[in-house]
Amino acid sequence: MNKRQAKKNFKKKYGCNPKEAMDILDLVSVELPIVMQEVADALPGILEQAVKCFNDYCESLVECCNALSDFMNHEDIKEIVERLADEEKL
Repeated sequence: MNKRQAKKNFKKKYGCNPKEAMDILDLVSVELPIVMQEVADALPGILEQAVKCFNDYCESLVECCNALSDFMNHEDIKEIVERLADEEKL
């Protein structure tokens, strides 16, 4: 197989010529460690924010549940459930 055929086969197999592939590999080998370090540096802050949002959500949910329980007593809930059950029977 001559050089021309080898290049054509490479391009057919990988979608780019060998020089483009080497340029891409060079770029990846230089840029990838930099990007990975940036991700590693940013990850703790992102996780901190996610935990804070989750905690805020949980606190809001507890407040809503407390407000609901203050608003309704058990007999009110029982009455509503019975009314809904009666409506389903109709």
